[in-house]
Amino acid sequence: MARTTPIVPLRETAPTTPSPIAGERHFLARGDQFGRYEVRAELGRGSLGRVYRAFDPMTSRAVAIKLMRTAYLPARTVELYRRRFRMEAQAAGGLAHPNIVRIYDQGEDYLVMEFLEGTLLSRRLRGRKLRLEDALSVLASLGSALDYAHAHGVVHRDLQPRNVMLLPDGTPKLTDFGLAVFPGGDATVGGKFLGHPSYLAPEHIVEGRATALSDLFSLGAIAYEMLTGQRAFPGQNVGAVIHHVVYDEPAPPSTLHPLLPAAYDEILAGMLHKEPDRRPSSAEAFVKALQLHKVAARPPAPRRRAQRARRGDPRAQDTLDLGPREETVLPALEPPTLLVGADPIGATVWIDGVCVGRAQVALAQLGPGAHVLRVIAEGFVPVQMTIDAAGAASVLVTLQPQAERNDLAAPGLGYALEQARLGSWGRPS
Repeated sequence: MARTTPIVPLRETAPTTPSPIAGERHFLARGDQFGRYEVRAELGRGSLGRVYRAFDPMTSRAVAIKLMRTAYLPARTVELYRRRFRMEAQAAGGLAHPNIVRIYDQGEDYLVMEFLEGTLLSRRLRGRKLRLEDALSVLASLGSALDYAHAHGVVHRDLQPRNVMLLPDGTPKLTDFGLAVFPGGDATVGGKFLGHPSYLAPEHIVEGRATALSDLFSLGAIAYEMLTGQRAFPGQNVGAVIHHVVYDEPAPPSTLHPLLPAAYDEILAGMLHKEPDRRPSSAEAFVKALQLHKVAARPPAPRRRAQRARRGDPRAQDTLDLGPREETVLPALEPPTLLVGADPIGATVWIDGVCVGRAQVALAQLGPGAHVLRVIAEGFVPVQMTIDAAGAASVLVTLQPQAERNDLAAPGLGYALEQARLGSWGRPS
């Protein structure tokens, strides 16, 4: 028989001798009733609480219930996390945007929110870049959500890949407004910063104050990682990361991903500028700049010798060794050059069964017609395709890790599935 749990503030009192059983008594099981909500499954757990998938019979929709555990926690800590619950509900509850998670109900120790089925952006990245088209699509949606929140006076303050859920169709949802500030709230963090330092703006770290321009810095850091596969501010520990964010400039994106448009170096540098006033005024302006300069790939460098040869310039034979002179015949037209790039960089490239090198590699001697391109890297699923050398200037092949092939093919469990997420509210992870 299912238990019925009324929705009232949960006031747990820790026993004299801590007991796992006693500490679990307010958590839910499949089939329980939580107010009007029917609990269907547990999605994730951590030291501070659990997340459940439930059904709301009043609206006939699936919901997620985030339930906080207060037993064994000091009173000051309990109040801190209850405050975060209230902040998340107040900040996100008043926002209605297709790319922002909806909050339906709240209490002192719980939140009822939109159930999201998909994959966290942090899990999708893991040292891998996104296709340019996919990255721009995600950034456009996230940028729209950020500008909407900012227009309503809400600053997220914890924008990072772990707080972005990718739905099965690729739509991103911005989640976790537990650190957000809203109209009438305090924009300071009590002299310290919270969140992941790799994505925090310098003024957020140094001054403990975040504005809409600080969110834009975080969006720029996410964009950098999606486009290059590497964090803009890496480090072996929190101290090293903070030093990079505050004092160092990130490597130009084109040095990590040579197929990116050259203009992206300047655009991302502006988004990650140390001075807030030097950043773009909105996420929309940033995304439009990326889209304006979008190209499939950088064209290969011009072959000066062939150009001179077509003009009859005698210096053509002084530029490169043309081989045996008695039978040398220069072609009337330069053979098409195909630039093959791969993620990961260094993958082995094969053309028509012959290994031609490691990506990225320029192929200048391909004959007309179709060719079989195969790209291989250890630990990744090989990719094979048919290409037409005359129809493309470049090809970028993204390999999928073998260990995560099933994870990426199937949707994730839902909102906040990672166990560590529940145990890391309010501290860098």
